[in-house]
Amino acid sequence: MTDEQITEQTAETKQLARLRAVTFDELDAFYAEMGTEHPCDNCGSNEWTHIGDGEGPVSLRLPAFNRDTAFALAFAIHCNKCGNMRLTIGSTLLDWLQNKDHQ
Repeated sequence: MTDEQITEQTAETKQLARLRAVTFDELDAFYAEMGTEHPCDNCGSNEWTHIGDGEGPVSLRLPAFNRDTAFALAFAIHCNKCGNMRLTIGSTLLDWLQNKDHQ
C-alpha cells in the first residue's frame, strides 16, 4: 500500500467515524439550516421522525448496483402519517458538519 493510499484510507476512516457520531440535534440543525422542513410529498403531513434509537440516528448503507465494494451512507426520516421516507446522503451532511466544525 502506498503512502497516498494510506492517507486516503485514514481520511475515509475519520469521515466514517464522524458520520457514526452524528446526533439527532445535529440532524435537526442541518435540516433547519437547509430548509428541508417541508410537508410530506405523499400526504401533506409535516410530522417527521428520525430513524434511530436511544443511541442516536441510524445511518443506512446503500450498496451500489454496479460496483461490488462501493456504497453510500444516508440518514432517513419518515412521515408519521404515511411512512414516506426522505434520505439525506451522508457526504452532504459531512460537508456541512466539517464547515460548522471549522467556524
